[in-house]
Amino acid sequence: MTMTADLELYNPVTAASFIPMEFDAIASVVAQRRVGDSAIIRAMKDIRDRYNRDIVVPIPDADVTRSPITPNLIADGIDHTAMRAASVMPSITCPPVDVSSARSRERAAKRRRMLYGVWDRSSVMETMLYRAFRQFIAYGTTAMVCVPDYQTGHARFEVRDPLGTYASPRAGFDDNNPCDVAFVYGRSWSYISNRYPEKAARYMKVSMMGRRPNQTFDAGRLFDMVEWIDEHEVVIGILGPRTLDNAPSYDSFYSENNIAMEFSRYPNRAGMVPAVVPKRITLDRVMGQMAGILGMADYMDKLQILDVEAAERAVFPDFVVYGQDPELVSGSWHDGRSGEANIVKGGEVRVLQSSPGPLTHPVIDRLMEGQRITGGIPPQFGGQIPTGIRTGRANDSTLSAAVDMRIQEAQRVMARGLRTLNAAAIGIEKATWPNAIKSWFISWPGESGTASYVPSRDLETPHSVVSYLYAGADVNSLGVDLLQLTGADIMPVEMAQEAHPLIPDAQLAREMLVVQKLRNAAMEGLLQSVVSGQTPIGDVIEMTNVVLKGASFEEAWKAAQEAAQRRQVIAAPPGAPETQPGMENPASGGQQPAGEQPGGLAPNQAGFPPQALGNPLPVPPQSLQNLSMLNRALRTTGRPA
Repeated sequence: MTMTADLELYNPVTAASFIPMEFDAIASVVAQRRVGDSAIIRAMKDIRDRYNRDIVVPIPDADVTRSPITPNLIADGIDHTAMRAASVMPSITCPPVDVSSARSRERAAKRRRMLYGVWDRSSVMETMLYRAFRQFIAYGTTAMVCVPDYQTGHARFEVRDPLGTYASPRAGFDDNNPCDVAFVYGRSWSYISNRYPEKAARYMKVSMMGRRPNQTFDAGRLFDMVEWIDEHEVVIGILGPRTLDNAPSYDSFYSENNIAMEFSRYPNRAGMVPAVVPKRITLDRVMGQMAGILGMADYMDKLQILDVEAAERAVFPDFVVYGQDPELVSGSWHDGRSGEANIVKGGEVRVLQSSPGPLTHPVIDRLMEGQRITGGIPPQFGGQIPTGIRTGRANDSTLSAAVDMRIQEAQRVMARGLRTLNAAAIGIEKATWPNAIKSWFISWPGESGTASYVPSRDLETPHSVVSYLYAGADVNSLGVDLLQLTGADIMPVEMAQEAHPLIPDAQLAREMLVVQKLRNAAMEGLLQSVVSGQTPIGDVIEMTNVVLKGASFEEAWKAAQEAAQRRQVIAAPPGAPETQPGMENPASGGQQPAGEQPGGLAPNQAGFPPQALGNPLPVPPQSLQNLSMLNRALRTTGRPA
């Protein structure tokens, strides 16, 4: 089957209207985008280098550099904001195609569980969203793609590096769904030759024939690969080698001496571009949340290092020799930290004291405060309480004002991107494994259990809705807000259980709450019965022994009940120890009944004569039993009533 026929099979575009894009044209488009995005990529690199502390601070009037020694507020702001945004998971809603059809509603439920399964296998909850939100806060954008995983036989989400992502520009700046996207990444020559042996050999032959400079093919040498994805096909090729230090060339494209060659081409089975590039909402260009504090952070690092240098010089001061024609007898001047003496002839040695300037610390504090305000980094991120706050409510309010709106925006933008990925996952499943019977276990909160579906039959539409129940809230504030809403009768408890991030399965939680209430009621009734003397203490001790052996409360109660029934149905000889109450309350029934029991008669309570066969009487209530025992005791003692 030709490539054109494959594309016609999996895409709604006919072969006549679709012309495959040559790899040279793809390489040219990628080169133009890399040059056009060079300024944005450099800004992203600046944020990344400061996040990783891969920068040095030059010291003036000295041929040395120092690493920053100030708190890394940039990393603190990125990590805390991203973790708070990713602490609450979004939910998926799949509306049925026909609301009146039971089969359509069942298929919508299967589609929802299938998407939750894709999220679970893609580690959306564990790692994917945490990394995506970090990139979104730091760079102002992130990149996610849905690909078929042929090893597991399912669709899978991936997070790509925004520094190597080049998406097509759209008419709307906030449109996160590109017409096509190119992912540029580095691969070693050993990886390329093992993965594409024939293409790699051809590429090496063509490169050596051209005698291009710096075109070495060492096993560890990195080459830039490109993965081009549009609505119709996926193309993978090589763009050229990186510099000798294997550093990615983000700022400019390769020289004309490099060779670009196509390695692989196959149809895009999703029927759409299965990639999203969400962007922060700004005025006119992509910009991270921390882009405005780089200058303040660098200047604060410089002042802090100079302040430490001045403090060190104050501990070990400089020396000045005064006099006419002074002579240093000891040869070279010895540092005070060496412990050696300096002998001077014809001069006087004086200490040149130096100390940090009085405005150094206030300026450093102002720069730190400016970074916190501009970058949305409240002191609470570092475990500090702002000055002037005395109550927990005021502390929560200031923290909420600093970060909640930023988190709300990030969550809503991310939810829109996940909705597009869901549609791509359904398209990949239907085109790649249309008639496969799939079944797996889902461990997603709220949707745990086994999911089974057939893509061509059950995935009847790619539409889904991804949303946050309370966008802008983190896991701590969401728990408090849900408690307040349910307490004020604004939200049902069932809906709050489904929204709470600490409840993995809302249905199981509701069932366990019912069991807990019934168990508490049974326990309370048992305790009251023991205190009032209606239940023997021995039966409670028997229940305790059963529980200590690993049984549940219900099993222990059943075992004690069966033991009591066996004790009550078997009569002991009159005067036997078993017929005496002992330490128990006589009215509790802890003793065996006395007297001979005719065969076939119904069991009797202690102190009551057996009933005639065929005419059984109901067991008298406890009050009548107590009255009977009291009368019998009075007759025995002979005391007047």
